[in-house]
Amino acid sequence: MDNQLKSILGTVFDLPADEIHDETSPENVGLWDSLNHLRLTTEIEKVFRIRLSMKEVRAMVSYAKIRAIVDHHLQESGG
Repeated sequence: MDNQLKSILGTVFDLPADEIHDETSPENVGLWDSLNHLRLTTEIEKVFRIRLSMKEVRAMVSYAKIRAIVDHHLQESGG
């Protein structure tokens, strides 16, 4: 899951996967704006076959938080 998630962030934000860490956030990623946040959300939902709530989308403010949200969904679905 971690590699897939880093790949998604890397594609959306034009970052090498090895530069993505827990503190990766809109504060330190120049391309992390509202449009790309929407692209990120859509891609995560598509790849992991999950549905994120608006509360979760708003909470996705760092790689660590995104990973925790996705992990929670995957555990709930048994995936």
